[in-house]
Amino acid sequence: MLDDVRGRFNSKGLDFYFSDFHSIQNAFSELDRLAKQRHVSRVYVAADFPTGQAMYFFSGQLHTPVTVFDSDRCLVLPNPADGPALLLTSPYADLTYTLLNHYASARSVEQPPMLGGNPFGIFELSTPMKKVPPQVVFGQDMQLESIQTQRFSFDGVSRMISRWNWLRSLAPAFETTHHYRVRVQLGGGEDQAIATICTFNAMRTGDRLLVAFDLPKGGVAPHTAALSVQYSISTQDMPRYGPLHLITHRHLSSRYVPLKAANGKNSIVVRTS
Repeated sequence: MLDDVRGRFNSKGLDFYFSDFHSIQNAFSELDRLAKQRHVSRVYVAADFPTGQAMYFFSGQLHTPVTVFDSDRCLVLPNPADGPALLLTSPYADLTYTLLNHYASARSVEQPPMLGGNPFGIFELSTPMKKVPPQVVFGQDMQLESIQTQRFSFDGVSRMISRWNWLRSLAPAFETTHHYRVRVQLGGGEDQAIATICTFNAMRTGDRLLVAFDLPKGGVAPHTAALSVQYSISTQDMPRYGPLHLITHRHLSSRYVPLKAANGKNSIVVRTS
């Protein structure tokens, strides 16, 4: 039994921590207030499994353009040219905090409470302006900036981090999410392929995308890797029967389509660092 009025429970003791509706709503109210107060042009929301559905829902009530993304292994950062933005994080976003420390400038401005657990986080966020030589481009969507291997102290896992520059805007639409499956094949062949799916509701040209891949335990960091990207879109099932327009609980996902590299191939080998 969970007391979601006074917070008399330990949310972290569950298989998936419990996030109550009112705490999430309050966090979005604070995000909206701060965005208007600071006159920022964009806000970002890092969702996870326990908060994701509610976060996508409440994002539609904000008065500032918003990108909501699944933060399990992905992080979206603002275009450096657009100036500071705000980022709302879920209560147990260890990987997000670690990536922010390495790849962005983030200053905590608010910690909206969550009943029975850690607070949410609201950060003022900016991305360092870096000049990088042009690298691999997939489709008209994303351009690789770098790919490197790092070991993170919070969980002791070695990860490859690929950094991307976003090339085209994706406008938000009702109950619509975009899915990019980034696949990295290490030196040993198909059995050493790792894939990460990044999901979000919208993107802006010039945004930065970080994609993390958990490396096999005890494995050696490769010097090269074959990269490929596939795209899918999910929309809500809204059938029509004559004059009746219905809405259902189902979401329909398209098949993943490979994005071609500039050489016309589905994958390309890059050096890692």
